[in-house]
Amino acid sequence: MNSLPTGVVFAGIIVTLIILWYSLRRYEGHFSERKLFLSFLAGIAMGFVIIVLEFVTSDVGLLYIILFPAVEQFSKLMIMNLKTFQKKREAPFYGLSIGLGFGAIFVPLSTLMITTAMGTDVLFLIISLLFGIGVVLFHGATGCMLGYGVASIDERKKWRYLVLAILAGIPIAGLEFGLLFIKEPFASYIGGVVPLYGALLYWRVTDRFLPLTLKRRERRKIKS
Repeated sequence: MNSLPTGVVFAGIIVTLIILWYSLRRYEGHFSERKLFLSFLAGIAMGFVIIVLEFVTSDVGLLYIILFPAVEQFSKLMIMNLKTFQKKREAPFYGLSIGLGFGAIFVPLSTLMITTAMGTDVLFLIISLLFGIGVVLFHGATGCMLGYGVASIDERKKWRYLVLAILAGIPIAGLEFGLLFIKEPFASYIGGVVPLYGALLYWRVTDRFLPLTLKRRERRKIKS
């Protein structure tokens, strides 16, 4: 982490805040801005802890592909399990903010992985940044999913969406494994599909779950 340019870290956070603002621009008044900001900071802090943990234990081999998606989603659920979020209708907003904050710290990580493995060629730099944005969108989407599960009075939904979030993370973990251990150019090129995967998942989840935080009459206004 110390070898990363400070500008990449700040760029990741700024881009993530723009994504958060754009996603919630139609929902003003339906969430606490203070709680949203604190959720974002909590996501960043947890993301930093998980990155350190992943680096320290990155020699687990193929277990990486299953273990780390589970660790990442469990860590987000730990925050969402706080009483301030449980069974609250607006929890998906805060789950989204936690997830985006969590993902923001992965922008410099993806840059480090790809440039270390493949060099600092302009193409690899662009792929690394796009990879990072895809991961940000993925974590935002899964955070929103977890928020929806936590908001439900049915406890089973929380665990159902946790499992779905873990499964959704396995393809990305597989690519990260390739970048960290295989270090073949094909891994970085294939990594270019991550932004598309993250964007599609993000659009699908936010389009489905965020309107459900509103009353039926209010949903029609959002859709119009």
